[in-house]
Amino acid sequence: MSDTRTLTAIIILVIFMISLSQVRAQSSSIEFVVGTYKVPPSIDGKWQTGEWDNSNEYDFAEGSGNGPYIRMTHDTSNLYGIVDMPSDDGGSYVDAYGNSYFGGVELVFYFGSVLNPRNSTQSAYYFAFNTNRTQVVNVGMQCFVCPNIDPYVVEKNAKGATSLEETVHSSTMHRVWEFSVPLYPYVVKNRLENSGSIGFNVRAFDSSGDQLFLASLTQQATLNFIDTAVPETGQLMMPFVMFASLVLLAIGRKKCV
Repeated sequence: MSDTRTLTAIIILVIFMISLSQVRAQSSSIEFVVGTYKVPPSIDGKWQTGEWDNSNEYDFAEGSGNGPYIRMTHDTSNLYGIVDMPSDDGGSYVDAYGNSYFGGVELVFYFGSVLNPRNSTQSAYYFAFNTNRTQVVNVGMQCFVCPNIDPYVVEKNAKGATSLEETVHSSTMHRVWEFSVPLYPYVVKNRLENSGSIGFNVRAFDSSGDQLFLASLTQQATLNFIDTAVPETGQLMMPFVMFASLVLLAIGRKKCV
């Protein structure tokens, strides 16, 4: 009897711990699972309640749970994303040319197992979102080995917005970035139709420097696009945990009778 109860308690505890765990990037290879949305996000730089619920959250605090955080979703035209940087206090960042910014986000999409800047035949797309003192976001795009694509057309269809506000992670002020990038059909139409995935890198910086930069963490990442909405981690697990716990307890009690 005692063994059955102990085993039941252990199983319940394991399921509960799984339900509370977040998707964390702590290995050299990261797969970002990017599902479709149920409600399109508004690219306004504000983390609205429920707006990003149907997306996986990736926490780059290496286990401390303090961010920065990133979520992404997509449709047949765009990749949408949000970055939450808890470290930003609103101070300005001055680059090597003396330009003053409050921060920025840079995205890289490439084809191949690794990004090799010295490979003159590797296709890669770079998007940069920066904000200045007026809070107007500047969007820039560069393209390397990109046949039949006009970078200007792609760039003008990309959007970025930012704000300094409270987020779902904290009541203190965080730098929030939201963006949309027209991956389809401009950039990766054929690639996504054939494989559903693409190489990815992201850098986010603020007044204190880089807060999220996969290259500095020696991590390679892949965006894996799926055709369904991804429930927020823990969103559907908790009802399952409650149900599974009741079932296991019932089984344990029955065996003990």
